Amino acid sequence: MLSLEQQVKRTIGVHHLLGSGDHVLLALSGGSDSVALLRVLLVLRQQFKWRVSALHVNHRVRGLESERDEQFVRELCERFRVALRVEHLEPESQVGNLEAVLRKLRYGRLVRHAGSCGAVVATGHTLNDQAETLLLKLVRGAGPAGLAGIHPRIRKLDIASGRQISIVRPLLQCTRQAVLSYLEQLEQSFREDSSNLDLGNDRNWVRHRLIPRLADRLNPRVVENLGRSAEISRNLAEFTEKTARELFGGLRLEEKDDLLFEIDHLNCLPLALRNELFRIAFLECRGPRNRLDSRHLEALNGLLTQGSGREITLPGGWSAIREFGRLRFHGNPDPPFFEKEMRIPGRINVKEVGKQLEIRRVTAVEAAEPEQAVIAGQSLTVRNRRPGDRLEYSGRMRRLKTLLQEKRIPRTARNSLLVVESDGRIVWVEGLGPTEGFRPNRERQGVLVEFEVKHLPD
Repeated sequence: MLSLEQQVKRTIGVHHLLGSGDHVLLALSGGSDSVALLRVLLVLRQQFKWRVSALHVNHRVRGLESERDEQFVRELCERFRVALRVEHLEPESQVGNLEAVLRKLRYGRLVRHAGSCGAVVATGHTLNDQAETLLLKLVRGAGPAGLAGIHPRIRKLDIASGRQISIVRPLLQCTRQAVLSYLEQLEQSFREDSSNLDLGNDRNWVRHRLIPRLADRLNPRVVENLGRSAEISRNLAEFTEKTARELFGGLRLEEKDDLLFEIDHLNCLPLALRNELFRIAFLECRGPRNRLDSRHLEALNGLLTQGSGREITLPGGWSAIREFGRLRFHGNPDPPFFEKEMRIPGRINVKEVGKQLEIRRVTAVEAAEPEQAVIAGQSLTVRNRRPGDRLEYSGRMRRLKTLLQEKRIPRTARNSLLVVESDGRIVWVEGLGPTEGFRPNRERQGVLVEFEVKHLPD
């Protein structure tokens, strides 16, 4: 049996999670999984010449327990001389799934910090997390992509830097018991999150009630077998997506902003490939915020057997129309014109594009962040982009349209980007950050501010 360090090394190699010389930013909660991953990374870092740092997010939702978690993490990183960044965040609203809200905030800060320092984010997800995820998704009716569970490696875009940030899970093939045994051998303490014992939480119930019963009654290796099933599903989903993307390039037709497909070509495809093609087409139209569910896919397939002129409604203001021998994805209306005044500091909801912009004052000690700028006045204008917009970039005036193309920001997202203006000059653009004339330096006078964009609830 492989040791935990050997298994992590094998997982990293098989899935190409990390390369020599990478900067690894560990999401360090203080729990057993993240602490074990820290100790493993410290053992392996000399061999692979990694730079290891950590980020701890204190959401302050568990009172004194949260503060003690933070103190534990600080002492742990000081002991092993690991650079640590601590973020204090509190959810603005308790509405909805609090755990999901906290996870979104946490990942947002991880991606943002990784983008600013060129790091790969590492999280402590284990094989048990994979098994729990698979069971939850299976019961809720997920398809092959959902049953793939937690992926060893995913990418998220950091808008501030324009970088695609890798998030890797080196412990994903290690059981939680192996993690605990490893920590016991090292005599390494860790923090217990009391909220993990709340059986009102579905994942906790699956962890503490369902999986132990399945192990006792049906198979003591249920966690390993569920992990293997997730891997098989992931391989099948990746093959289907890859094949569909190759077909998409040859089958798509374009007419202005619409996508069209010949129905005879679609009918020749197996159902799984056709559904994946529909997902890719809609992603191309609307971007990652809108997804097709099983009802939409069933309706799209139904159009292939119906008469010309039949139409169905899709999310985000789009529709699909049967036009004789073609299927047309139609829509993508530009967001309405908007222009709003806001003060510093301030927060504004831009309902036209479903976003919220917050501008905060920060101190000079916190300078050098990619989203910071120096503003001379107290009021700003928030608007969407206009034809002919130009801004200071790389020492000269550049067209905003050209810069968005160079940053590979999807065409469908460009008209909903937020632009901040002061006295007719562009200060900051979502996805690009502050313009050169407003970036902090010793000579520039004014108020140092920081920008943050959040999506409004649908």
